[in-house]
Amino acid sequence: MGGDEIALLLPGCSAKAGRARAEEIVRDVRAHPFAVSGADLMAVSVSAGMAHAPTDATNLRMLYAAADAALYQAEQSGRNRAVPTGRRALSEKDPQEATHSA
Repeated sequence: MGGDEIALLLPGCSAKAGRARAEEIVRDVRAHPFAVSGADLMAVSVSAGMAHAPTDATNLRMLYAAADAALYQAEQSGRNRAVPTGRRALSEKDPQEATHSA
């Protein structure tokens, strides 16, 4: 999506299963440091923002904005975590304002 952002679409996945998958990805990345050529192992962190259709959005643009807002919250609350979003959080702001630059 951006320089260091990716999106995963999981068709047919429930909100609960999506959250579990995102948390699993965060745990797996945290547990596996990466080898850098000629250097020691490097710890990498990952933050995940999750949104579910149709619970959090009714179209792709709003779904992306909801997930992006949740990602921003994950980054602001210390990184290396998965944060879900909800319709209430999204309805408090315009979807265009929910996006941020990485």
